[in-house]
Amino acid sequence: MATHLDYDHISGALDFPAAPVHLTVTELFAAASRPGIRGRIRYRPHHLTSITSRAHTYAPAEAVPVMNFHGHPLTEAGDLVLIPLPGHTAGHAAVAIRDPHRMDRWLIHAGDAFLHHTALTSTADPSMDRVERMLAMDPSTLTRNHAALRSAADQGHLVICSHDRGQYEHLAAAANVR
Repeated sequence: MATHLDYDHISGALDFPAAPVHLTVTELFAAASRPGIRGRIRYRPHHLTSITSRAHTYAPAEAVPVMNFHGHPLTEAGDLVLIPLPGHTAGHAAVAIRDPHRMDRWLIHAGDAFLHHTALTSTADPSMDRVERMLAMDPSTLTRNHAALRSAADQGHLVICSHDRGQYEHLAAAANVR
């Protein structure tokens, strides 16, 4: 699953040339068209070439209700879901997996939908907010995305992002993983 096709998130797909890549159709289109200066910086043509033949894409109209989102179940059991969260990129998505130890809880990898764990609290870091808005293709969606992810966290779901080392360290210590 690819939360999005920014070079720092998809370059590893080159190491797994036979693996399918699940993503939103909107993200695949955005990467192919590379809109504006941001698109030319974030999307690399050789990454796109390496995944196009194995891409499994999902359109917004196909989404079904999952938690407080609309998403695309990737398994028959519905325990793995691609959740569109456009904003950071046009087709950005989160990946949710049902917690195998607590079936009422989901583990949500939100990619770059937020960059620091304080986005899920009432004490958001203003400097991180500025960075998120600068990097976002559509900054107007960030507040809504943060609220939806905060709501999921408030309901007991575990919500993580890609770039918060402190959040990673906290979770790794709690799981006794290094």
